[in-house]
Amino acid sequence: QQLCLCFRESDASVVVPVFEHRRGHPVIIGRSLFPALLDLKPGEGANEVIRKFPTFLLQMNDAAVLLDIDRPEDYALL
Repeated sequence: QQLCLCFRESDASVVVPVFEHRRGHPVIIGRSLFPALLDLKPGEGANEVIRKFPTFLLQMNDAAVLLDIDRPEDYALL
């Protein structure tokens, strides 16, 4: 909820949760960046796009934002 509220109220194209100076998940990316994301080449990540646009770093009080669940194996470990 905090991320969504921050995204709606800021002028940033991207909102990234941060815990103890470490970027976390999920990252909210504005619709205006979707074309650039779709143009990424194989092997390139969203950070290639995110670094080029205004980003709001939202300080969080929960280390859970540092968890990255991309694969079924990640979910199983959780």
